[in-house]
Amino acid sequence: MYSQASPATESGHSSDRATAGDQPRWLRPGDNDEPAGPALSRRRIVVKALELTEECGLDALTMRRVASALEVTPMSLYNHVADKAELVDLMVDVVLEDVVAATAQDTGTWEHRLRSLCRRNHEVWKAHPGIVRVYVDGVTIGPNGLADLEYGIDILRRAGFDDQDAGAAVTLLFRWCMAATLPMDRTRPVRRDRPRPSGEVSAGERMDAYFSARPREEIPGVEASVMALSGTSIDFGLDVIIAGLQARLAETRAGKGLGGRAEGGPGGSKDGG
Repeated sequence: MYSQASPATESGHSSDRATAGDQPRWLRPGDNDEPAGPALSRRRIVVKALELTEECGLDALTMRRVASALEVTPMSLYNHVADKAELVDLMVDVVLEDVVAATAQDTGTWEHRLRSLCRRNHEVWKAHPGIVRVYVDGVTIGPNGLADLEYGIDILRRAGFDDQDAGAAVTLLFRWCMAATLPMDRTRPVRRDRPRPSGEVSAGERMDAYFSARPREEIPGVEASVMALSGTSIDFGLDVIIAGLQARLAETRAGKGLGGRAEGGPGGSKDGG
């Protein structure tokens, strides 16, 4: 998923970031000039850190652990990465490379392009759940993160949304892309002495495991909807948000007396993809 290619800007010396106030030395797709053998580069360090994070989680990631996995001394990493905070910033930006590259090729209605962008983001965060938390704790937005954000805003501005609505809508959509990676199946069972149900789980088993703190007759809505409470699908949220955006755009255009509809707007063919 992550290219090992060394970017043209990746010179790999700590002097590139002279003070703590300088921004991270961002990675950019390069010309496949990764040095042969064990030579270090920032990209190689970041890719290894991502692999370790997937194995053991972000909390367990340390510069020493990355160095050990690369079979180098911890001090050698600091010639390329200032500290763990910079490393995490680079990791977040690298996982968005493929999203940005694919989105640049999108065509079709604004709804289709927006949905595709959101699904790609969701897949990235689902593959890296530990990194989602970084956005809560704080992260420096890099070149790929900015390009990802710009694509979303540009799609909506071209569709006819004003700047404020475009920015607010992309914020809402990107937050949903992350939130939808946190299924309710992560909820602990009510009875601590029982394990989580595994495999194909019936509605009754889900009720017994997670929703038995009240008698069923007091929560008929929960019981009727229990199979939809896993939160594992991004599509329902996207359908609701995009439908709301279509309605808002129609109201905006009607208020301006423009009539008709914007590209792919209300009344256009529904994007089923």
